[in-house]
Amino acid sequence: MKLLSPIDVTVLTWLKPELDSTLNQARSSLEHYVEEGQGVTSLRECVTHLHQVAGILNMVELAGAARLAEEMEQLAYGLAEGDVKASDNAFSFLMQCIVQLPDYLERLQNGHRDVPAVLLPLINELRSIRSEVPIGEEAVYSAATHLPIPAHAFDSSRTTNGGLVFSELALQFQAYLLAWINNQGDKQATNSLAESCAQIGAQIQDESSRKVFWVASALLDAAANNRLLSSKAIRNSIIKIDQEVNYINNRILGEVRQSSPVRLTQELLYFVAQNPNATDRLRQVYEVFELERNIPNETEIEHAKSSLLGRN
Repeated sequence: MKLLSPIDVTVLTWLKPELDSTLNQARSSLEHYVEEGQGVTSLRECVTHLHQVAGILNMVELAGAARLAEEMEQLAYGLAEGDVKASDNAFSFLMQCIVQLPDYLERLQNGHRDVPAVLLPLINELRSIRSEVPIGEEAVYSAATHLPIPAHAFDSSRTTNGGLVFSELALQFQAYLLAWINNQGDKQATNSLAESCAQIGAQIQDESSRKVFWVASALLDAAANNRLLSSKAIRNSIIKIDQEVNYINNRILGEVRQSSPVRLTQELLYFVAQNPNATDRLRQVYEVFELERNIPNETEIEHAKSSLLGRN
């Protein structure tokens, strides 16, 4: 019996022909450049096609597949601009990833679970070719972030923000973030940052942004109570929240969003999934986003790996 994926299979089925066609165009453009010696225009066309693929995959919230497409795009761009040394390995591995991605998407279309961690070796090899540091599993974690958070999620914080407007909350958040970065073991600093996230979440209206601050507040609350071990990965993910705060605070001035709040929420949920019973709040987050559905068994992992070898 096939295992249902936590993504919307219907939407993916509808978009799959466009994805396949665009990836075929990327492959063709790369072949024209490598095998037929056509100009750099062909390579730039490959970049454009891969950018389109990444956009579609982000739309359906497939974090791992989207990240793979983004890394392929970055490598192709680096090769086109001369920022990355042209080599047989760079071109052949880029082609390999373009060929393998449709097979992975096909298994999702057929109702199998998304196991983005199996894409991580491909992603990190693409990054290595560009001399970039590897990323961790949290960067490709995929969860059902379309699910709503409780209506009362920020009720207590609405009454404790002291009537501050958002610009004041943003300055307060940045001060607390800096204090926490300097001493993550300080309970008061961690508590203050957790409450700051909750206060921001209580004031904003955008649902995707509210989820970022709800999950972050729960993680920081667990850390403040010594129920969650701090790590470099958690630290880096929490720091990214500052980008969302800056966007919300300055969007009227034309601030560009640096990262997707959906992607950031998924990244934070990875740490919740690793510590679901640390506190009652983390357990609530775990249940709201149905993270138990994201745990693959060995059979699912092997099936996902085999899809990248053309055996699905």
